[in-house]
Amino acid sequence: MNDWDTSDYLQDIQYCGNNLENVVEMALNNDSLVSFPDQLKTIFPNLTSLEVNNNSLTSPIEFPWKRGFFRLPRNLSRPALHDDKYTYSGSLLVPPNTFRREFLLDWNRITNLTHFRFSSDFQYISLQWNRMRTIAEDTFRDVTSLQFLSLAHNELTSLPANLFASLTNLTRLDLQNNLLQSLPAGIFGNLRNLKQLNLESNRLAVLESGLFANLVRLEVLLLGKNNISVVSDGAFSTAYPSSSTPWICKAIP
Repeated sequence: MNDWDTSDYLQDIQYCGNNLENVVEMALNNDSLVSFPDQLKTIFPNLTSLEVNNNSLTSPIEFPWKRGFFRLPRNLSRPALHDDKYTYSGSLLVPPNTFRREFLLDWNRITNLTHFRFSSDFQYISLQWNRMRTIAEDTFRDVTSLQFLSLAHNELTSLPANLFASLTNLTRLDLQNNLLQSLPAGIFGNLRNLKQLNLESNRLAVLESGLFANLVRLEVLLLGKNNISVVSDGAFSTAYPSSSTPWICKAIP
């Protein structure tokens, strides 16, 4: 749908005689959408993944319309090579016979997320390149299945202390290339399954005591291109790195 005239193809779709209940993944990228066509909710009732990248949305869409996961048809499974790409190099734990649940909203105009709350069993949400400046602490409260979250390439100067409190299944978090000047000491406190954390290209000056203390499964921490001058005692856990787990910490200016 990326290359069609938006108004023409959406107008044609609404005249579909039957709903397309077998369609579970859809991309509406590069379409200049300012709102989501309501008729698509009826035509595609079983969507599990939606990409609306590079549009003109100022708020996320109320999605999905149905919870749960769907299996590939005819007892099919993705081959290992395809599965690695499909799960973003293992960032998502998705059975090879099951469709993923994701919501991609990159390159829109979602600057304020103080009045929107995501819900459902998403595994991946991406809000990159939106010039986002504000976000509420309950924005992700109801997406407890989330494994990968990207807020990269925005204009966030601070984050609420409880923003990630319910994301206990999160394994990858990308906050790079924002304007973050500081982080609350307990902001990552519940992320005990987190393996990759990217904080590169911000304006962090101090790493507070306890900031990374509960990240006992962390394998990759990227801190480059910040203004870090103080690392407080207790900022890191004494539980890592272990001899059995490779551990990368990049903090080169």
